Amino acid sequence: MDVVEQLGELLREAGFAGERSSVLAGMPGGVPPPEVLEAVDRPEDARLATLLKLFHHDETVARAAAEQALRPLKIEDILEAGLVETDGADARSPMKLSTFDGLIVAGDPIRGDNRGVSSVVNLSDVSIAVSGLTVRREGETALDLGTGSGVQALLAARHADRVVGLDVNPHALSFARLGQRLNGVENVRWLEGDWLEPVRGQRFDLVVATPPVAISPDNVLLYRDSPIGGEALSRQLVRECAEHLADGGFATVFCNWTHADEAWEESPREWVADLGCDALILNLGSHEAMIYAMNHVNDRPGLDPETVTPTVNRWVEHFGREGVGQIATGVVVLRRRSSGPNWTRAFKTDRLPRGAGGIQLQRMFAGADFLSSHAGVEQLRELMSGAWQLVDGHRLDQGLVYENGAYKGQAVLAQGWMNLYARVDPRVVSVVAGCDGQRPLAAVLREAPTPDGLERGQFQELCLSTIRDLIARGFLVKDGA
Repeated sequence: MDVVEQLGELLREAGFAGERSSVLAGMPGGVPPPEVLEAVDRPEDARLATLLKLFHHDETVARAAAEQALRPLKIEDILEAGLVETDGADARSPMKLSTFDGLIVAGDPIRGDNRGVSSVVNLSDVSIAVSGLTVRREGETALDLGTGSGVQALLAARHADRVVGLDVNPHALSFARLGQRLNGVENVRWLEGDWLEPVRGQRFDLVVATPPVAISPDNVLLYRDSPIGGEALSRQLVRECAEHLADGGFATVFCNWTHADEAWEESPREWVADLGCDALILNLGSHEAMIYAMNHVNDRPGLDPETVTPTVNRWVEHFGREGVGQIATGVVVLRRRSSGPNWTRAFKTDRLPRGAGGIQLQRMFAGADFLSSHAGVEQLRELMSGAWQLVDGHRLDQGLVYENGAYKGQAVLAQGWMNLYARVDPRVVSVVAGCDGQRPLAAVLREAPTPDGLERGQFQELCLSTIRDLIARGFLVKDGA
């Protein structure tokens, strides 16, 4: 075991990737000074605080304190491996380590002197969102396209036999290899190359793509910008990733695209046409030009604050010349299915996922399969005879909205980590709540009283429309599936 692998074990043993780090970070003022923790007889927390300041917070610590925190590793070995630098009295790490889902991932620290085009963000909001919108199934092969720090490849290595991490940036691949060694992962190999060219002709059970698809007038940062433009690259990679999927395989592709105010799904629907894949289009949020520009300009590591205003103005003027209205951030989730016809469905979440949503994605694919394979009387018969069940962990919020001099009931169903919502008419809440997986839907409907102001047929159609929507969103499953 080399010194990098030993450091990974030491950090995990010290609590770097565990709950204790969160506890220290959540204290008033953040992680306390190690000497304070020593003074109150908490030596293990003092050690963890030193490691956090050294490797995560990009702070300079006394060399003697670093030596003590890194024992039994020798500081000379750590210095020789390039994991820490010293001027004699003090020590500082040239990298930033963050933790996610038990992994330790490496990237560049955010400093004013490292805003080069090849900067590597070790863990971004995009990375976290994409990881939460990836189907996690056991498989033979997986591809992480635009791997960056390698976090998607390392996550995929837990459920795929062989993983390829691909990036055009050799600086990023050096951090990805470092993360692999820190986590003791063996089943990932890293390739340098332009998009999918190094794996041309190969097919995978899973493809995860986090390309630089920001829509901007610039082409200066490898992790954000593209010479062909973010929207064009989004379309290109959706279609190329589909070509690299094995039958039954899934792909999650991060995308940006422009759209008119309400027509947000038109472009990605065109991208996925005739691919031989079923597709879920998930809009995680649309923003007008200025907000979009602010989000991306301010997100640059080591940005000089004095350049923010002119840069945002230049972006907004560019969007104005191009006639850009809204800009959407989202993912396209594909499943190759050669036994068509294929279907496409689009949903809007308006926020990033909170965690792993792979199970709900699989329910959404199963629900769309059911709704697409049955129509008319046949679908009605299958709906009514099925014992539908609400999934565990969902939440139903009911409230009153004041409108035209009176309060009107409103119900919203939200479930799990994807932040995907379904609006439920308060008049059908009793029917939805009756879906317990024990009785067919027909029996649940028979027992439900007709609300005032509705004919029986109108009420049943309202219930069936709601049930179909909940099936499509992965909130209802059939016969306990």
